Amino acid sequence: MTQTQIDRTYELFESLTHGAFEHFLSGCAEDLYVTVRGTDPTTTYVSKSEIVDWYESMESLAGPELNSAVEVVQCAGTKSVVVVHYDFERDGTDHAFAMVHLCTLRDSQIASWTTFPLNLADFARALGIRRTVEPQLV
Repeated sequence: MTQTQIDRTYELFESLTHGAFEHFLSGCAEDLYVTVRGTDPTTTYVSKSEIVDWYESMESLAGPELNSAVEVVQCAGTKSVVVVHYDFERDGTDHAFAMVHLCTLRDSQIASWTTFPLNLADFARALGIRRTVEPQLV
């Protein structure tokens, strides 16, 4: 992947983290679905048309002072790895977590995207998510 493609990936995720959703979505393929993993063992699929609502739902868990920064962009071929760090203060306590975004670019647009917390415990603690205990088969 050329430096231009690295810059493009960085630019798209920067626009997402700063709420420039129109610009971000213009860099996504029409058939894009985001595969989201979090604290729940099931996978969530988010269509392109639902990305803004999905992304803004983090603010409802974190509060209005959610800060984010694109920290790492690594690219090989058409594949990209992006790490975004989030931090915020809620109820007098500082919280932080990071998300890993695995993407494939096609014609300078995000064609596939999988996202998951870098550290599941940090993610759950920061967003106040409590997992239910599920019995395991022996």
